[in-house]
Amino acid sequence: MSLNFVALDFETASYRRRNSACSIGIVVHSNGSVYEKHSLIRPEPLRFDPFNIELHGITPDMVKDAPTFGELWPEFEIYLKNNIVVAHNAAFDFSVIRYSLAQYKIESPIINYFCTCSLSKRALPGLINYKLPTVAHSLNISCKHHDALEDARTAAGIINSLLHKNKVESIESLAELYKISIGQIHPDGYTPCSMAQAIKRKKKYINYSKLMPHSNEIDEDNFFYNKNVVFTGTLSGYTRKEAAQIIVDIGGTVGNTVTCNTDYLIVGEQDYSRFSDGKMSSKMKKTLELSQNGKDVQIITESDFMENVLA
Repeated sequence: MSLNFVALDFETASYRRRNSACSIGIVVHSNGSVYEKHSLIRPEPLRFDPFNIELHGITPDMVKDAPTFGELWPEFEIYLKNNIVVAHNAAFDFSVIRYSLAQYKIESPIINYFCTCSLSKRALPGLINYKLPTVAHSLNISCKHHDALEDARTAAGIINSLLHKNKVESIESLAELYKISIGQIHPDGYTPCSMAQAIKRKKKYINYSKLMPHSNEIDEDNFFYNKNVVFTGTLSGYTRKEAAQIIVDIGGTVGNTVTCNTDYLIVGEQDYSRFSDGKMSSKMKKTLELSQNGKDVQIITESDFMENVLA
């Protein structure tokens, strides 16, 4: 039996997922054959963060004559919409697709997707972290990180390696074995690829005061500029530190605890649903207490956070 799937990776011009895709790579496994495709993408507007250029080496000059996402999409959609698509930290890559489709007013097709990062956390316990190079090294897979086609190859390699290790023949079987739901984007929105039961981790203190902006160009019109933000719960699209860095790059500040100086408490989607059922973290309880005492502290979801970051 031949396994059919597509591995995908995007590189972006900035931390913004909207208007930011600058490179795409796909690896198509179909009936025992492998087909690869890569393209540079011209973001609109043509704006790059120095930090991202340092990561992947793609510059504005390299993409100024490249096609836009809207121009490329019909060519790539053919391979994506009839397959299950895998990516490492798939929430990132599929939010790039969703925001890019919205930018060009293209209706989203139905695409099922699976995250090799979530899979690795379940299948390979005990790694120092679950970044793509770390997972690849543990499975003896070569990895040239932050090259879209190379990263797609690596994600495909992780799938094939773990299929072989577990003696199963489908991604659906891996998902069932490790209790990970298969995600989907569709015309009305998306369903995340998520781990059915959270892995218990020792909480790690992050000294947010040591985070420095990646650029001197601060967007003073952004929703979170000059705001103090606290995070609670598990974020689906970023680590807590990555999300905090986005706030710092905008010109906001991040705290570990809710105080009278906090403007927004940003809650992971799963934890927000628990909040709706009356189950609250200590940070949520503190926020409500401050609000009842006249302090203007607002609770917003991770989706609201991303929408306002990208606005």
